[in-house]
Amino acid sequence: MCRKRAERNGLRPGAYQSENAATGAVLGTTLGGAVGASAGAWAGLAGVAIGAAAGAGLGLIIGLTGGTFKPLVPDPPYADAVTKCLEEKGYEVSGWE
Repeated sequence: MCRKRAERNGLRPGAYQSENAATGAVLGTTLGGAVGASAGAWAGLAGVAIGAAAGAGLGLIIGLTGGTFKPLVPDPPYADAVTKCLEEKGYEVSGWE
């Protein structure tokens, strides 16, 4: 009920698992590709290309997985509104899980 009330007032949770996974995948691919390219630099242009591809692939997997399991933390205004509502109803709020 408190969540619905906050959303009716225009507040949004702001933490979505799919967004976390997508962000992790993009960062992992970018950083993995860069690290792979620099690691393959000793083998010339072919080494750079292979290293970048391997690093990007591994980074994608690690980033996607890490982003998927990142804890979901709501936007502060949303969390404050829901917490206040719960406290008004007599609940003791100790954090978000």
